[in-house]
Amino acid sequence: ELVDGALATSGDYYNYFKSEEVVYSHIFDPIEGKPVKNDIASVSVIAPTCMLADGLATMLLSMGVSRGLSLVESYDNGEALFIMRAEDDQFITYQSSGFGDFL
Repeated sequence: ELVDGALATSGDYYNYFKSEEVVYSHIFDPIEGKPVKNDIASVSVIAPTCMLADGLATMLLSMGVSRGLSLVESYDNGEALFIMRAEDDQFITYQSSGFGDFL
């Protein structure tokens, strides 16, 4: 049970298209101005407010796992779970150091 906080998830598991084995998200990279191209299916964030959790989830998805985990680890009030696509329709998860406390 999540008390005094919020959980939000951002992902492209419903809204994406695939071209030449590359998955293109409906979420745009703010720097490139193009759809995000990475293997992240979703990012879930726990934060003090839903607005913050939602914004962080979308931002972390666009940043990628390495940069996203680095950012969330430097932030005192947020934890994140990344779900990545792997080969053969499998998934790999990565989580920030404190995310497991909520499971």
